[in-house]
Amino acid sequence: MDRDFNDMAYLDSGVAGTVAQRPVKLFCIPHAGGGASAYRGWADALAPHVAVQILQLRGRESRFREPPQTELEDVLADLLDVVAPEARHPFALFGHSMGGLLAFELAHRLRRLTGRTPVHLFVSACRAPNRAQIAEPISTLPQPDFVAEVMRRYGGIPAAILADKGFMAAILPAMRADFGILERYQVAERSPLDCPVSVFGGLHDKATPRPALEDWRQHTTGGCSLQMLEGEHFYLQQQRPVLAAKIVSSVSTNR
Repeated sequence: MDRDFNDMAYLDSGVAGTVAQRPVKLFCIPHAGGGASAYRGWADALAPHVAVQILQLRGRESRFREPPQTELEDVLADLLDVVAPEARHPFALFGHSMGGLLAFELAHRLRRLTGRTPVHLFVSACRAPNRAQIAEPISTLPQPDFVAEVMRRYGGIPAAILADKGFMAAILPAMRADFGILERYQVAERSPLDCPVSVFGGLHDKATPRPALEDWRQHTTGGCSLQMLEGEHFYLQQQRPVLAAKIVSSVSTNR
C-alpha cells in the first residue's frame, strides 16, 4: 500500500497492535537509483515479527516527478522527516548498496538529534564507510558510458529496460545524483554506533568484495557480524528467505 508521509512515500506492512505487542519497525532503503520495488514482498516475508516500512527517495517510482536530491544532507533530512517521529518505538534499519550507507548516516543523525539508535543496523552489499565508495568517478560520464560502467561494475538493469532509451533517459537523473553523492562521500570523525551491525555480501559481487565489508566492525561497539551469500551485487531478492530469518532473529534478540 502506497502512502505519503511528510513528503516521503513509503510502503507499510500495516501490522498493528498495542505498544506491548508492537513489532519492531524495519526501515528499508534502496540502492543507488533504486525505488521501493526493490523490497517487493519483504513485508509478507517478515510479518508478523517485523513491520516493514520501505522508504522511497525523490525522483523514482511513486516520487518520479520530484527532482532527485544531489546532496547527502538533503537526502538524510528527507529520511529523518519519516523516521524520527517513529524512533520512539523499537526500530531497525536495512540498506542495500548505497542504501546501507544512508542507513548508517541516518543512525548517526538519529542518535545526535533524538538520542535514540536502532536496535539493529543491517547493511547489504555496501562498502564500509571508511572505504572509498566508488573506485573511479562515473556520474558525469556521457549516457552510454555511464550506463556501460554501471552495468560492468554492478549489473542489475534488466535487458528490456536497457533497450528502452526513453525509460533509461528518465531514470538516469536519480542514478547520476546518487553516484555523485557516493563519489563525494567522506566519513565524519565521531564516536562509533553502539547498536549491533549485521553485514551481508554477495560471494560473486565484484564491486563490493569481502575485504570492503570487513571494516564495518570499526563503526560500532555493539558487535558486528559478516555473512557472505550466494549471488552477485543484486542478490537481495534471491536471498530474501535467508535475510528475513536473520533479521527476525536479530531484532528479537536485541530488542
